[in-house]
Amino acid sequence: DGHGTNGHLVSQYIQKKVSEYFCNIHLYTTNKKGTSHQSTITYEQIIVKLKINNYALIKRFYKQLQNDLEYEKIDINFSGSTCTLIIKVFNKLFISNVGDSRAIIITENRFKIDPKSSIDPCLRYEVDQLTIDHKPEIPKEKQRIEKAGGVISQYEEDINKDSPMRVWVRGEEYPGIAMS
Repeated sequence: DGHGTNGHLVSQYIQKKVSEYFCNIHLYTTNKKGTSHQSTITYEQIIVKLKINNYALIKRFYKQLQNDLEYEKIDINFSGSTCTLIIKVFNKLFISNVGDSRAIIITENRFKIDPKSSIDPCLRYEVDQLTIDHKPEIPKEKQRIEKAGGVISQYEEDINKDSPMRVWVRGEEYPGIAMS
């Protein structure tokens, strides 16, 4: 979900990089010394590798994207993207997100509704949110932003309206962003 002038270019770049990064088998077959080696790897080993060090492999992907974007020919001064990443390995899903794009899962609730009834078919399904949106009004996010020197407020002209809280650069006139 790109935002800003070149957000669409940023999100397209990320889409391209996701498969390049996670389809490289060497990410899953490095030994303890950090060097790659030839190996046949099982799904269970991939799952273990993804979980190691509090999902460091996935966090490294986000960090690498951020660094790579700084060297691309895309002007990212006022542009960026959120990202929701779902990795399916065997029968397990690994889900992560940055920003306010979310992952949901919709399941059919076969036990609540008689399929032959005239009740709204939407009631046959349950929706569960799988990620937490990164929003500046979340207490932990607010604390982190303010500790880093950021400011959280609404647009001045929207103070009395139901507009979202935004993250601003202290002392600057940059546009505020409605996610953290």
